[in-house]
Amino acid sequence: MKILGINSEVGRYTIDPDVAHFRLPDFEQIEALFGPARVDKEPILDHHRHVAAALQEATDHALMGLVRELRERTAADKLCYAGGVALNCVSNSVIKESGLFSQMYVPTAPHDAGTAVGAALHLYYSLSGQRPSQADNNPYLGPAFSDAAIDAAFRDAGLSPQHSTDPARDAATLIAEGKIVAWFQGRMEFGPRALGNRSLLADPRSASMREVLNVKVKHREEFRPLAPSVLAEEAANWFELGQASMSHQTMLFACPAKQDRQASIPAVLHKDHSARVQMVSRESNPKFHALIQHFSEITGVPVVLNTSFNDREPIVCTPSDAIKTFQGTAIDALFIGDRFVVR
Repeated sequence: MKILGINSEVGRYTIDPDVAHFRLPDFEQIEALFGPARVDKEPILDHHRHVAAALQEATDHALMGLVRELRERTAADKLCYAGGVALNCVSNSVIKESGLFSQMYVPTAPHDAGTAVGAALHLYYSLSGQRPSQADNNPYLGPAFSDAAIDAAFRDAGLSPQHSTDPARDAATLIAEGKIVAWFQGRMEFGPRALGNRSLLADPRSASMREVLNVKVKHREEFRPLAPSVLAEEAANWFELGQASMSHQTMLFACPAKQDRQASIPAVLHKDHSARVQMVSRESNPKFHALIQHFSEITGVPVVLNTSFNDREPIVCTPSDAIKTFQGTAIDALFIGDRFVVR
């Protein structure tokens, strides 16, 4: 039985629809090929790893065949692509480093949520006959909350927050001390990645921090990756970035850490010493940039560990969401604007 057939030379692939449904009543045919499905909390064996690696390799081959065919048909040397698979940072890096395109861009919300933008653009063009003006690569398009709303949320939760004159410095100090800090600032990110406005932040120098965050805070599998957010001006000193792309700002590529830096940031590296890097510039997110800058001044490492601010639920949106998650987990400190509470 063959589920996927790939002819990467002509940019085509075929899928057996009798096996690979989007929604299956059961997985008997797939299990006949790959063995019984792993049950939650069972140990991850080499067999499971081999299946995952084979699926990733097949995905890389299929995508490369498609974009190679696209390049030959159109002669366009700039690529913008989307879809849920565009969140696969490994495949994205394979395409980017192939040399087929001079530039590659992936939107911050390439999955189903991004179709709302496409629908709005289509309607705008249909009604006006004009192309929308070009926008910058700003992922912070969600809601923000006033100081009054923040104060009300703390009050409703029975908490009395402190006020900070320099939240970025205070948060960086706590992170350098080994604390897990919830960082809630400004407008929420549009897309599935936490990019410094709805984030859990920690010290990347601590090898044990991965287990602490995944198991004790987010209650998910230990192998789940945690991302490094790095000062944009320092990124090339710590990671092999390859071809430049503005999508480096939104965790969409897997970049190897430089060999002499790997021991300094073990908590954010995958098994192959790569990482889903977020480059943070002062222009794109001044508050988050200031926090990382302060952490760098304290530790000599211009990188913080960044993962989404949630616990088995969608990323927090409102101050009330943030406080509820803080109270229900082992997070050490919560910053919302210039208000903060510490356990």
